Amino acid sequence: IRIYQTQEGEKSLYPDEMAYRYINLANNKLKKENPDYIEINDLAREAYDLSNPIDTAMLVNCLWVEGYSLFKMKEIRSAEQKFLELEVLMDNWGVSTNLDRYSHLCEFLSQIYLSYGDYEKALIYEKKKGECNQNIYNTDKFKAIKELQTKYETEKKEQQIRNQKKINIFIASIALLLALTSFFIINWQIANRK
Repeated sequence: IRIYQTQEGEKSLYPDEMAYRYINLANNKLKKENPDYIEINDLAREAYDLSNPIDTAMLVNCLWVEGYSLFKMKEIRSAEQKFLELEVLMDNWGVSTNLDRYSHLCEFLSQIYLSYGDYEKALIYEKKKGECNQNIYNTDKFKAIKELQTKYETEKKEQQIRNQKKINIFIASIALLLALTSFFIINWQIANRK
């Protein structure tokens, strides 16, 4: 499939630009009601072949789409191979960058091993999925707590500013009152001396 070939006179695209277009097309086709998984898999494979080997996010995306489409086509052994390759890549990359994707990966690997009757491996991946989901929950909870803490601290600072303005107005009023009182006293003393 070569859909992004340039026409005569057009600027040619770099391979990684073409790869992004292929994988975006594959992802968009996945959203269709009845996706053609063979075509989607071909697009993902083409994107993988064109992608920069150090573009980990692209490689993760390509392997995910390939594994998912193979799984949906019931090519379980091939899907397992892609998902295991993806797991290694994500473990090296750092799972925390995409916990949701890793959780889904573990879910698919668990289903694959269940279909093989390998309940031990299925359980291992279910546990990993549970840990990921717990981390997602904890991360979301941490973000919510941080947001509340920031909101509280902001409101506290705003209240301090309002209080400081009131104090400044009070001090300025006292100073003005003292100045006026001093003015009248001095004027009264000057008037009494004459």
